[in-house]
Amino acid sequence: MSFMVGTALSAAFAAIIAFAVLPNLETYAAFSLALGLFLVPAGAGLAQPWHTMVFIPMVAILCRFSRPRTR
Repeated sequence: MSFMVGTALSAAFAAIIAFAVLPNLETYAAFSLALGLFLVPAGAGLAQPWHTMVFIPMVAILCRFSRPRTR
């Protein structure tokens, strides 16, 4: 159940980042900051022993779905 919650949260955040945030960015620094605003707290949550199974899919799925698209 925890893995499913993490997957659903990650899909929502990946959609927001991929379709609302990333198209407006032009530099690598802005891209890094946009992903870092989600990945740093998710990584901190992953290091905690409680609800680890929620944060594993959050990190893995966001990295896969929020990659920049080629034009």
